Amino acid sequence: MRIGIDLDNTLICYDHVFHSCAISLGLIVGGWSGNKEQLRDYVRKLPRGEYKWQQLQGYVYAEAIVNAELFSGAFRFLWRAKHRGHKLFIVSHKTKFPHHDPSKKLRVPAINWLKEKGIYDEHHDSLIEKVYFLSTQKEKINKINELNLDVIIDDLKEVVEHPLLKNNINSFHFGSKEFSSWIGIENYLLKGIDQDDCFKLINQLSLGKAISCHPYSNGGNSSVWKVGVENASPLAIKFYYNDLNHSDRRVNEARAIKAMRHNGIDNIPNMVLTDEKIEVSVFYHIDAGVVDVLNEGKLRKVASFIERLNDLKKEFGTDFPLASAACLNGVDIVKQIDNRLLNLQNSCLDNHDLGGFILDRFIPLFKELESWAKCNWPSRLNFNTPLEITKQTLTPSDLGVHNLLEAGNGDIFFIDFEYFGFDDPVKTTSDFLWHPKNKIDSSMGKYWVLLMTNIFAREDHTFSTRLRISWPLYGLCWCLILLNEFSINNWQKKIQFKGCSRKEYGEVKYVQLQKANKLLDFIKLNYQDFPYHS
Repeated sequence: MRIGIDLDNTLICYDHVFHSCAISLGLIVGGWSGNKEQLRDYVRKLPRGEYKWQQLQGYVYAEAIVNAELFSGAFRFLWRAKHRGHKLFIVSHKTKFPHHDPSKKLRVPAINWLKEKGIYDEHHDSLIEKVYFLSTQKEKINKINELNLDVIIDDLKEVVEHPLLKNNINSFHFGSKEFSSWIGIENYLLKGIDQDDCFKLINQLSLGKAISCHPYSNGGNSSVWKVGVENASPLAIKFYYNDLNHSDRRVNEARAIKAMRHNGIDNIPNMVLTDEKIEVSVFYHIDAGVVDVLNEGKLRKVASFIERLNDLKKEFGTDFPLASAACLNGVDIVKQIDNRLLNLQNSCLDNHDLGGFILDRFIPLFKELESWAKCNWPSRLNFNTPLEITKQTLTPSDLGVHNLLEAGNGDIFFIDFEYFGFDDPVKTTSDFLWHPKNKIDSSMGKYWVLLMTNIFAREDHTFSTRLRISWPLYGLCWCLILLNEFSINNWQKKIQFKGCSRKEYGEVKYVQLQKANKLLDFIKLNYQDFPYHS
């Protein structure tokens, strides 16, 4: 394929640069928040706003471009496309100078940025064949046609839908709901990570000669492969799929593993290296199998791991981040439910059954539970007062049977720390009970709660009460997690990455909605009488 790619706001992400420069120029105050489009609208409403916006743009695209970032997933797309033999071109509408300041250059800083990021070099094995800067949109459209491109990727709708584009060009509107990230475009055009990607990576990172390769898993948030290396221990390669809500799972996991190993925890992955550009980490292979079923012995080992993390929290330091979707009070749980409802809002308009479930069944019970939780929250605490740091714990956050491995001698290994951080142990306890893959029955649930209570209730006398009151609210969260299949991000994964047909995707959504209905019935029946009291 011959692939054309826009530069500004397609490869280059300026969001934080616009924000910081607007502060330095006195256009906004430090506490202002919003994306680039919201900033543009705000500045344009100021006195001489259009001029100030043009001035800000000129400054960002000239001097401040050095601080701009590459969109997550973009480098790996270019890297994979290049070694597959595709030809890549940058076709950018960029004038030589800003409209309001001809003393500044725009194209030279852009070329320097591409070189600094390792994307383009006139004299070496460049990922990009050639860069074209055009002074007008008309010239840009003509250049796209002239290059006989098969694909054009651009953040502007007026470009990808331009009436003069050749009909045979496949246009991708970057930032649209269908292709909100580079991961979506990568999955659609290049399909999933494969053996060639792994062999290429091992060679490029000088880790030896790869002689075999097969996937452990290939799905949701990562693609993980076992690679045999000649005369060396086998390796595990993990390619991360970041999204707008989790911008760098790789960094968080690497930091967590490093800190745990430094403090003597070794039943976790052992990292060889992590690569920022390709968004991948390499580990030594763990010689262990998946855990299919939990029993009391395995629950004790999980609890022992959690207790070890809790004992080490002082060693990690309070500057370690919160876990993903951490909830430190009742209000946080309610906000998480509200945010998940908001993410499903458009899907409710498109799907009558989903809309009926949310409006007629879910929201009434949610309001009932919220009121009940506020009335029954521990009297010594406030529903909106954050849990003090001494009572928080370190947690993998995504803790369950799907992230456990069992060695032949019975040792349990814990994997997947992308969401690791501090959180309320009540959330860790509740999520483990609710996770569908754990298949916790009444007896196992009571034993799990007993183990967690023995760890945390000694220092936190409100633990048991908060667990009893929070548990049904977290159940509502899991109802909505089951409905993630209806979100646009999951549409991208199913259609673009897994090759799922629209009919098959519709069947998946139907099944998940039935599961959510069943779970909601269980919550409604049990929320006032916690079923896991020992």
